[in-house]
Amino acid sequence: TEVQALSSSVRSFQTTTSNSIGTVCGWQSSMADERFPTMDGSTSTTSIQYYQEQLTGAIPSQFGLMTELTTFSLNTNQLGSTIPSQLGNLVKVTSNFAMRSNSLTSAIPTELGKLVSMVTSFYLSTNKLTATIPTELGRLSKMFHSFSLASNSLTSSIPSELGAFNRIALAFDVGTNLLSKAIPSELGGLVGMKTFLNLGSNKLSLAIPTELGNLVKLSTSFVLQSNKLCDDIPTQVQALSSTVVSGFSISTGNSLGSTCCEVLSDTTCNPTTLPTLLPSSGPTSLPTTTAPTPLPSFVPTMVCVAGTYVSEAGVCTECDIGRYTEDTMPPWPTSCSRCPVGKINIATGSSSCTACDEGKLSSSDRSSCGDCDAGTFVFNATSCEDCPSGYYAPTAQVDACLECGAGDHTKVASKATTCSSCDGGTYSEDLAINCSICAVGTASSSRAASCSDCEAGKHAGVGQSRCDSCDGGTWSNATASSCTACAAGRSSGTSAAVCTACDAGKRSDSGASSCESCDGGTYSAAGSHNCTSCVQGTYSSGGAAICLNCDSGKRSDSGASSCESCAGGTWSNATASSCTACAAGRSSGTSAAVCTACDAGKRSDGGASSCESCAGGRYSAAGSATCAACAGGTFSNAGAASCTDCASGTHSDEASSACTKCDGGTWSNASASSCVTCVAGRSSTTGSASCEDCKTGEFSTSGSASCTACAAGQYQSSTGSSSCVNCTTGKHSASTGSSICDSCAEGYFASDKGMVSCEKCASESQYGSDYTSAEGSPTCNLCVRESYMDDGECFEKPEGVIRTHAGTTLESMSLERGWYRFAPSAAGVYLCPSIPNCRGGKIRSNESTDTSLCRDGSYGPLCSICSNGYFSSDGEGCALCEVGNAWSGPLALLVLLVLLTGVGSLPVVRTRAQIFYQRIESHLVEYSQRGTAFFVTMQILIILNQTHADVGGEKLPNPYHDFLEVLSFATLDLVTFVPFDCLYNGSFDHLDALLIESLVPLGLLVIAQVFTSMHWLHSHGGKHHQVLSAWLTMLFLVLPVISRTICSSFRCDAFDGGDLGEFRYLSSDTSLNCDTARYKMMVGFALANVLVYPLGCPLLLLVILFKFKGKLNPGDRPESEVIAQRKEDPELAAEPVTHFSMLYRPAYWWYEVYNMLRRLMLTCAVLLCNDLAETTVLVISVAVVTLVIEEEAKAYLNPFLTAFTHTCCWQIVLFALYLLLLDAQMTSGHQAMVISVLLMLANIALVLTIFFDTSKKTSARREETHRQQSALALARASSRPMFRFATGVPEDGLSGGLSDGDGDGDGGAIELTENPLAKEAREEREGGV
Repeated sequence: TEVQALSSSVRSFQTTTSNSIGTVCGWQSSMADERFPTMDGSTSTTSIQYYQEQLTGAIPSQFGLMTELTTFSLNTNQLGSTIPSQLGNLVKVTSNFAMRSNSLTSAIPTELGKLVSMVTSFYLSTNKLTATIPTELGRLSKMFHSFSLASNSLTSSIPSELGAFNRIALAFDVGTNLLSKAIPSELGGLVGMKTFLNLGSNKLSLAIPTELGNLVKLSTSFVLQSNKLCDDIPTQVQALSSTVVSGFSISTGNSLGSTCCEVLSDTTCNPTTLPTLLPSSGPTSLPTTTAPTPLPSFVPTMVCVAGTYVSEAGVCTECDIGRYTEDTMPPWPTSCSRCPVGKINIATGSSSCTACDEGKLSSSDRSSCGDCDAGTFVFNATSCEDCPSGYYAPTAQVDACLECGAGDHTKVASKATTCSSCDGGTYSEDLAINCSICAVGTASSSRAASCSDCEAGKHAGVGQSRCDSCDGGTWSNATASSCTACAAGRSSGTSAAVCTACDAGKRSDSGASSCESCDGGTYSAAGSHNCTSCVQGTYSSGGAAICLNCDSGKRSDSGASSCESCAGGTWSNATASSCTACAAGRSSGTSAAVCTACDAGKRSDGGASSCESCAGGRYSAAGSATCAACAGGTFSNAGAASCTDCASGTHSDEASSACTKCDGGTWSNASASSCVTCVAGRSSTTGSASCEDCKTGEFSTSGSASCTACAAGQYQSSTGSSSCVNCTTGKHSASTGSSICDSCAEGYFASDKGMVSCEKCASESQYGSDYTSAEGSPTCNLCVRESYMDDGECFEKPEGVIRTHAGTTLESMSLERGWYRFAPSAAGVYLCPSIPNCRGGKIRSNESTDTSLCRDGSYGPLCSICSNGYFSSDGEGCALCEVGNAWSGPLALLVLLVLLTGVGSLPVVRTRAQIFYQRIESHLVEYSQRGTAFFVTMQILIILNQTHADVGGEKLPNPYHDFLEVLSFATLDLVTFVPFDCLYNGSFDHLDALLIESLVPLGLLVIAQVFTSMHWLHSHGGKHHQVLSAWLTMLFLVLPVISRTICSSFRCDAFDGGDLGEFRYLSSDTSLNCDTARYKMMVGFALANVLVYPLGCPLLLLVILFKFKGKLNPGDRPESEVIAQRKEDPELAAEPVTHFSMLYRPAYWWYEVYNMLRRLMLTCAVLLCNDLAETTVLVISVAVVTLVIEEEAKAYLNPFLTAFTHTCCWQIVLFALYLLLLDAQMTSGHQAMVISVLLMLANIALVLTIFFDTSKKTSARREETHRQQSALALARASSRPMFRFATGVPEDGLSGGLSDGDGDGDGGAIELTENPLAKEAREEREGGV
């Protein structure tokens, strides 16, 4: 195909000439006789059968394409090479698969095992096949007729799989090969065999399987001869000799009767262990105290003599003739041995065998001795064996029979006594039984090894001894069976290989030996069988190869020998059969080749000898038969060769001598026979050569001398018009003579034709102020810029729709950037959650909504879903997942943590850090308390801002909006910080976020619990850390964002889909359809998490704290003493969650639970509100109430922290009020920006307040408090304290209590005495903590 494709580009493409393109390679020319089907894979041929067709070469593999074949037979040809494996594709072959009697080589393809539909015969016998028999052939178990691989060179063992041929009845033949090893016992499965089982003439060894005795249906030909079989013939096999009436050949050429170890060199005889009938030990010693019991006899009671054996019935039985035993002592034999080769016995019950006389041989049954007959040979000087096929013996030969050579034959298949020569006309190869008859086209003399092909020019029938010469007038190819008569137009002598074509001018009949010349007036081409008469206009003499043409001016009839001249007044071309008279207007003399045309101004009749001049008023052209009158519009003088045209504006009748001017209102061109009336829209004066078109804005009727102006309300834009046209609807004209009508301006219309002025849309009651029109409109069919049209009515455009042009329809609405709608038929327009994703514009008819409205990288409802390879970036929409884009934040945090870890691991840095920490530890505690309060406040503000935007609130002005965006990490929302979209193969939606944020903390809790449990077991029951309390401490910061995610999993928003109906999507993630099973699964999971996080965590914290209520707030002691005592309590110190209560006064040990609920109300509960109004009321209410509670409770131990948290509550209230002002449109522009700046500065001031204390007195009070607490602690440890304690900064900031003695707060020293027990207790506490 690739080469054929070059024919389109190669200028000289020559491939098929002198080749055999299109035929299969390797075959004789017999393929050219179309006996073979086309092998292109499309044939429907069902049968291939070529028997004795003398086919040579290789079998084409293309036969494997003919998959419709049911029969495939190429028997008795001369095919060589290998069997194509492609023949295994002929899986429909059922009746016959045969290629026997060829010269096929190599192995049998295993692919032939696929012909499992075969039910009749499989023949590959008499070839040159080698290697092993494929086990795959065992699959052809449906065959019931024949299986033959005989007369090849197949090796190795017979596959046991062939035992599956239990249906074959006529023949199983693998004889005359090189097969070896044992006969498979599985061949006993050939139970259907009836006529021919041949395993002979191989190298099969060892014993005959008893299973072959199962072939009880076999009646003829059971052949195992000429192998290396040994041991006795199994009884079951020997029994077949009574049913196989002929051809039971087993013993010949084998060593049956001799043990295999005696015959085969690779087999060793092992002595048979004789059984003992005596006990292994003597009898037990007799007892000495009692009389001995008689001993049992161990001598057997049955005695067999030599020549007998113990039968299965347990009796002594005499041996058959030819067998013997010689045992006289037990154990007695159970069978008789056959006499050795060369010995016999002739009586039953013999104990020995007698050797045959010298020169005599033993029979196979060892019953007689004698000489070998003719046709046999002496085997091992012991037995007579039949000569095999192709061998003969006039008298008995020794060790082998004589080989019958090529050209001779034995006439019988075995035991031949003669080898006779083949007669003439026959032949034979080596070891032939019969002579083969020579095929047609071949011959042989007597005793020929092959037949010789007849030469070209000779022939032979079947079985001829010589080739006969072809007679004259006939011919033949080589190997011809007969001679073929020469075709007409050819001739040949005797023994001709080809016939010779007759020369030109000669002819012959079929079978002619010579060619004869053609008569005069005829001719012939080379190879012609008839002479052809010359056609008219030609002539020839005798023996001409061609006829000659007559010259011009001459003619001839058919078969003429010469040409005659044309008569006067006629003419002829060359090869004319007759002369033609000259046409009118021409003349000629005798023998003229052409007639001459008359000159211009003259004429002649047909056959005229001269031409005459035309009369006046007429004219003629050269060669004219007549003179024509001048046409109207022309004139002429007598004898003129042509007429003269009248000038423009004049006319004349036929044969006129002068031209007349046209009247007014008419016109004429030159040579006009009459004047033409001016058509409507044109006019003319007298003698005009043309009419002039009316100008634009004018018209005229037919024959008008002038044009009329169009009336007002009409126009004519074309020149040469016959009428004026009314102005179309949407146009008008105010004056006469208008060439065009003016289009009505935008907002005006003209509903009727021929209007002088246009009407205003807004002034007409049928339309109104919402309608307008395009320029030149007949109606007000458009809506104004602020409206759109739907079903003929105008509606106000919703927010987000561009209002820059009029005429917008529902389908053509163009959206601003950041807005989205779900379908062209949907009136609802929605603000996109990620404005950069929505590029705005129209929904184009040839594109989807996503393609039209969403920018690259985004799709789905409100363009809220990022495509694969994109992630949702705050403020940028869907951005590419690149390292510098998606992973900059996480990577920066990771690098920072690695750097801090690396620097912190340095010994010098670690030592200095510990010293620095010890020095500022108390300050860090206060900083962390204030920082936590500030962090919680900013977390609430950021989430409130997000909630406010989600329910449709006004956008927070800058710079405060950007300030909150920068601090958005304070929400600790892992999902917004890590670009999970870049990790997922699909879209990362709200359910995925819910799973991560809810399951990760629980997973960390489980891991920590397992780890600490293992540590507790490893430390043999040491201190078990309170993992749940520590987990609650960690959860304190991330609970709002987790709870917010959970509470955002319920509310759905409905969206207008136009003709598609209503869509429902999750309010917090429009990529999640609320009508899907995924949403329902998420709701169930979220409800479960409501019990775990928003409700469960505060309740769990309250339960744990309540467990320690007796220590946190005993209630019966002074507050200062309780505070000091609970700081020293080791049980409270070991419980991380109790540190929340340490910040508060004892009575407010539960205050952290309240703080957690306050945060959840402001971050999560607001999600239960349906709109902006409800959200605003709830936020302001919660903010004001919690502000009052904070002011009244003053729950913190540290007064400064109380003031700080109070300020934070005010910050939340002010922020909520600011949002209310924005939503109510009570502040905007610069005023809103100023408030935004003040709020940002207030937040910054809170940050600074964390690190700066504004009162020196407060600092002194902390030092005093620290001394008081230390003194109280030491006083409780010993009734006789003696300890010098340096003042420091307290952790709780408690005021009141003991003073330093002088009242100046300068941090003096207190001398106390510490007893030994107290010192030991103190050291133990310090070491443990």
